[in-house]
Amino acid sequence: AAATTALLLEERFTLGLGTGEALNEHILGHRWPPPETRRAMLAEAIHVMRELWTGETVDHRGDFYQVENARLFDPPPSHLPLVISGFGRASMELAAELGDGFWGHEPDPEVVERYEQAGGTGPRYAQVRVCWDADVERARETVHRRWPNQGLSGQLAQDLPTFTHFEQ
Repeated sequence: AAATTALLLEERFTLGLGTGEALNEHILGHRWPPPETRRAMLAEAIHVMRELWTGETVDHRGDFYQVENARLFDPPPSHLPLVISGFGRASMELAAELGDGFWGHEPDPEVVERYEQAGGTGPRYAQVRVCWDADVERARETVHRRWPNQGLSGQLAQDLPTFTHFEQ
């Protein structure tokens, strides 16, 4: 899908990757792995994707994924940039090592500095949510109704497995 999108958008596409969220992935029935396992899975997946994007036939037998005689007949026209999301130091190091950029979850200069110290040189993105209303209280009510889990920090938002947990 990423290769096709890159072709359609003529090099205006950047793929964002991360280690996942339990809410979106626990439904497969697999136990939700700890962060270190998810980072290893992401690293292996990046390796496989980049091999596939060459247009060559790929065989891969790794710790998490097996690919047999796979080939993309319409690979991306050039290097497909990967921006990797991360919360902690190990994720920032992974983004610096394997990514072409870093996606943070807040505009925090310390996070950018850690990414750079780990060798990251690509673009840095930060997620910022804004809700404005002339009435401050109404703005707070809107935020709480539309994005109540914004107040969850760090790994917690990644590990909650169901919408009922988020509602709580």
